[in-house]
Amino acid sequence: FIDTDELVIRNEASTERMRIDSSGKLMVGTTSPSGKFHVEDSGEVLAYIVGNTATAGSRIVLQNKNTTANSHAGVLGADAGGQTTAQVLFYSADNATNEGYLTLGTRPANGLPTERMRILSGGSILFGTATGGNTGSYFEKDNNDRMTLNVASSSTSAQNQIIFRNPNDRVGSIQTSGTSTSYNTTFSDVAS
Repeated sequence: FIDTDELVIRNEASTERMRIDSSGKLMVGTTSPSGKFHVEDSGEVLAYIVGNTATAGSRIVLQNKNTTANSHAGVLGADAGGQTTAQVLFYSADNATNEGYLTLGTRPANGLPTERMRILSGGSILFGTATGGNTGSYFEKDNNDRMTLNVASSSTSAQNQIIFRNPNDRVGSIQTSGTSTSYNTTFSDVAS
């Protein structure tokens, strides 16, 4: 069935199966799209992309054609109200060199989506920080291509950097204070 401004595909029972509106939006299971391509069903919705080669098989490519540094594409999870609850973002750090990195984010209750982890182009993995240095925790490649764990704080006061736990609760820690480090086989509750 072709309307003056929409293409609607129906089955023999005249049940609508697909619609393309005048702006080019493709809809399956809805007539109120949230984007250029919208599939909706009252139950589980599965999408299969199947390939059969000895190399890549099937792939999904998300491309942002903007060449500005740190432009990105992403995959987002949303709640029933359509609000983002978690996300994976793929960044183009430098379009000229094809350098990229990715971030994983979650959304706290009543908050905004927040980056929780970042994997840099050189392989470093950062937690709670976007740059490493003196904040957050991160695995960083050293000059010998080894991954080293960095646990950092912007404070020089006594800090629990690593806490050890077992079923009895907290049983030890590694603390830093000023320029010293202490290894504790019992737990001491200082700022962490």
